[in-house]
Amino acid sequence: MSAIKHSESVTSPQARERFLYTAEQCREFDRLAIEEHEIESFTLMQRAGESAYTLLRERWPQTRSLNIICGKGNNGGDGFVVGELAHKDGFEVAVLAPQRPESGDAHKAMQRYLDAGGRIVTDSTQIKPADCCVDALLGTGLIRHVQGQTAATIAWMNRQTTRVLALDTPSGLNVSTGAIMGSAVRANATITFIANKRGLYTGDGPVVCGDVTLDDLGLPRSVFVRQPHACEIVTWRDFASDLRLQRAADAHKGTAGHVLVVGGAPGMAGAPRMTGEAALRAGAGLVTVATHAHHASALNASCPELICFGARAADW
Repeated sequence: MSAIKHSESVTSPQARERFLYTAEQCREFDRLAIEEHEIESFTLMQRAGESAYTLLRERWPQTRSLNIICGKGNNGGDGFVVGELAHKDGFEVAVLAPQRPESGDAHKAMQRYLDAGGRIVTDSTQIKPADCCVDALLGTGLIRHVQGQTAATIAWMNRQTTRVLALDTPSGLNVSTGAIMGSAVRANATITFIANKRGLYTGDGPVVCGDVTLDDLGLPRSVFVRQPHACEIVTWRDFASDLRLQRAADAHKGTAGHVLVVGGAPGMAGAPRMTGEAALRAGAGLVTVATHAHHASALNASCPELICFGARAADW
């Protein structure tokens, strides 16, 4: 069941929060914004950095020192924007950049950070503990397992006892699948840009992301209608109206649905029992449990509302 039509993503903030996309789809949104709506890519990078800095100040207002870990790509560029803003506000800022960006928007952001008086180090031993750590090492384009210096940097971040804000995604997470690619930063919070990514909510995503905040960076609504969402976040509230339907005065168990539960290996009667009871409490009129013959009579005695019978392997 889809509670919100895709076309509503053009106008509905609720839908923008709930619709999830793959990394490839998010790159297409980025392309459309730049090529068709003539939004400069560096403008998007500035918006991302400003949004992340604002969230950090709101979430942890006592923060006065930052360690920012920047990669050589655009995710690192977002981190340099955060560093520039924090430095101008009087924060104590150190940027760890094992590999400096050599060109493009990320290099421009790095140069602006340096021109503002910021400092960059290449070795984690040159950094002292700070109030907060910003993860801008790897972005959404990760497709292979991290290793070498990158893996070592992620391990260093995970050893820190400070709070971690991840930009777009925790480094090391595949945002399309939710798989950890060898190792991943464990963030307290993640701010993701343009659109919500499927992998932030599936697989290992919820374990490493912390609280997720979305900022669409002001992209026109017409950009998002061009791509159908990969999947959608649903909650029990989406089904509440169906579960509370008024039944007819002459309704009986045969008109309220029939659920079949199959399961329960020897010594494992609990799962089918709990599943069957859950179906009954959710409103099913009839619930039949097909389980191992040793369990059938016990289940029926302990929960007489269930229709239980023993089944042999040959019966499947």
